[in-house]
Amino acid sequence: MVSQLTGSSHRVSGVTLLDNRLYVLRCRDSDQIEIYQVGGRFQLERCLFLPRLYHDDWNDLAGSAGHRCLYVSNFSMNRLQRVDPVDSSITLWPLPGSPCGLSITQTDNLLVTFHESTSPGWAMEIDGSGNCVRRVVFEAGVLWAWHTVEVVRSAMPQFQYLVSHGYYDQHDHCVSVVGAPYGQKFRGYGGIPGGGGADAGKLYVPYHLAVDEDGCVFVADHHNGRVVVLSSELEFVRCLGSVDGGELKSRPRRLCLSAKSRLLYVGQDDGTVAAIQLEF
Repeated sequence: MVSQLTGSSHRVSGVTLLDNRLYVLRCRDSDQIEIYQVGGRFQLERCLFLPRLYHDDWNDLAGSAGHRCLYVSNFSMNRLQRVDPVDSSITLWPLPGSPCGLSITQTDNLLVTFHESTSPGWAMEIDGSGNCVRRVVFEAGVLWAWHTVEVVRSAMPQFQYLVSHGYYDQHDHCVSVVGAPYGQKFRGYGGIPGGGGADAGKLYVPYHLAVDEDGCVFVADHHNGRVVVLSSELEFVRCLGSVDGGELKSRPRRLCLSAKSRLLYVGQDDGTVAAIQLEF
């Protein structure tokens, strides 16, 4: 079951959950974060205002329950914004590269993916004080990295990461498992852009990832207009929601999973945020 929760003329650049609220960052309204109440009636509560972001198609948003804060990546200015959702205070953290995808680890650290167009992408794990805990440079084949998430430890060994990478027709369109500290690729899914029919399980510009407690992987398969579900071993399971099937209104850009309610929130190109009820 798919529900369309909210819409706008501006693409979704980030979506995350914190304290039973859904936070939405949009590409052209990147000086604010919309806050929605979830559970019962879904409605806009208020907005948090930020210093203006630039090149905001490539920014992302993540919420840390442990540190009670939001993180916003600022691609063009090589920095992060740490935002207190209660008093709206903002701390700026400089970074040694251009950050794009953000995710929260199981120890409430922040995992930042850095985009590189001519050399291997890389990721950095940062603690709640802004200190680098771990830095992983991916193997040479992992270019155009967009989003990195920590794997579920019950499903895979500690300090392995899932990386979505692929940019239009120039590089591999796949999801890879890489290890720390050397960024070696253990296995992957995809590699040749594809779509429907015989290519039903292939990926075409995988933008964003979400992982549930069992290690099941959800991929925002952007150019195919759908969400692809993979097992913890990166084997194809099914397609979940699509533009062609009418469940999604537009191409998916960002994913956020609520483990408690088993809802997958999908931020889309047309500004719509959809909620997909997971039944497995």
